[in-house]
Amino acid sequence: MKHPPIEETLHAMAQGHLPINHQSLDTLPQTHRVSYFRQVLVSAGTLPPIDIHLHAYEVYSAQFIRSTPPHQASILSQYQRWYVLRVMRRASTKAPTTANTLNIRREELRKIAAFLTWIDNHDQSLETVDQAHIDQYFAAATGNTRDLSTFIKWACQQHLATGISLTRRRSTTGIAASHEELWNKVELLLNDGSIARDVRITGLFLLLFGQQVINTVRLKRSDIEVTGSKTSISFGSDAINLPPPLASLVAEQLQTPTSRYIYHQPETDWLFYGLVPTQHVTPSHMIRGLSEVGISVRPYRRAAMLQLAAALPVSVVAGTLGLSIDTAAQWAQRSGHTWGDYPALR
Repeated sequence: MKHPPIEETLHAMAQGHLPINHQSLDTLPQTHRVSYFRQVLVSAGTLPPIDIHLHAYEVYSAQFIRSTPPHQASILSQYQRWYVLRVMRRASTKAPTTANTLNIRREELRKIAAFLTWIDNHDQSLETVDQAHIDQYFAAATGNTRDLSTFIKWACQQHLATGISLTRRRSTTGIAASHEELWNKVELLLNDGSIARDVRITGLFLLLFGQQVINTVRLKRSDIEVTGSKTSISFGSDAINLPPPLASLVAEQLQTPTSRYIYHQPETDWLFYGLVPTQHVTPSHMIRGLSEVGISVRPYRRAAMLQLAAALPVSVVAGTLGLSIDTAAQWAQRSGHTWGDYPALR
């Protein structure tokens, strides 16, 4: 709180020189410290609750668009107002926007601006660019083209562009860890008490149940049920009984207080609470912890999913792991094992 400009802002608010509202914080550089300061004020009841990451994107996108040339700003503003923010606000009514979504949307906006700049540099406009230009641009592009594919489709629907399209690159399964590597890491996480407990649990959920880290950090204590000697967890519609060693780790986590701040904060229901008031731990924290013990998330999750898909019927994989039937079926196909227990797949 003693870092500028937070200290000056807090002092100005206390002296009545600055309104105590979100808009006052919007004028500051949107750093991690400012975000933390905002959430402290929300947690204390000084500011009204908002979707923090959605609000952060609204502030970021407005500032970013103002920095672009006027003709680009006009297109970007329309896309943000009529498509992106509508999608994000609709999703926010069901669950708060995640930090991962915030980062993805920021990157998407930067990619679209870079694409519009490339068009300008080739003496074209969005109205005059043709398919040959699109193919030329994306032949040299790297990474996921989904963001620009959505933008181009929207531009054509709004009659801002005509006769162009972009086929999304087909994703690949990628390299999977070996069976031996996976189970060596399971043994490590089960037995090495020097590894942080939250990292051990997250890693075991990844290795045993193929759970994405971004979903694990959003787990709540209410997702876990302890009945006698059995502990179960709900990743999807069907609960899973945890093996005893993992159940013991989860039980220890449940005994950890959910509030550790010097100021008033209500208890939270997160299984893994974070340093930011009322928020769960960030996925990047868990990924960093797993990396430190030699677990790269993607290849180990692929290994786990391929083993589960090969061993269990599609409907069981979908119901217990929180996947759609289509996604579970894709993993079954990749594993080389197909099950006929679900009518839609026959």
